[in-house]
Amino acid sequence: MEAQDWIAGYNWFSFGTYSPQGYTSALVFDDGSLTALGRYYASVTKENPAGDQSIKPDDAAELLARAQASQKKREGK
Repeated sequence: MEAQDWIAGYNWFSFGTYSPQGYTSALVFDDGSLTALGRYYASVTKENPAGDQSIKPDDAAELLARAQASQKKREGK
């Protein structure tokens, strides 16, 4: 999409990292640091439309554990 002159912009709508239903689409962790997906999204530019291909995905089990811990914190448990 970055190389298309007819696309003016776009947005990413994701669940938060606290959401067990969509934690893998989160761009930032609760502390404000970028997830791997957030780092990749930030790396995609008009000059580099493929983004930084060296970024490795976050560990899914770790993401789920962080999501569950965050949810418990939000619920006051």
